[in-house]
Amino acid sequence: MTRAYGRSFGVLATSALGRGKVSVHVDGRLKGIVDLGTRGPSSSRIAYVVTFPKAAWHTVTVTNLGTRNRPTAGYDGLAILR
Repeated sequence: MTRAYGRSFGVLATSALGRGKVSVHVDGRLKGIVDLGTRGPSSSRIAYVVTFPKAAWHTVTVTNLGTRNRPTAGYDGLAILR
């Protein structure tokens, strides 16, 4: 869980073979589910972006939704884009 001030946030995550899914909650509400699995080489990227009309304090929570076959998710951090 990360609390930050801004208008637009990007979730940084590593996608790679065998990676699972993560859920992204902002201020306690589900905003999206991101599949971090890929067939190519691994890379860190902005996996999800959420933007609000005005800058304010927000709490961003990223949760691993791993399964038995894809238990790992790579959450690298939060970028404040605006």
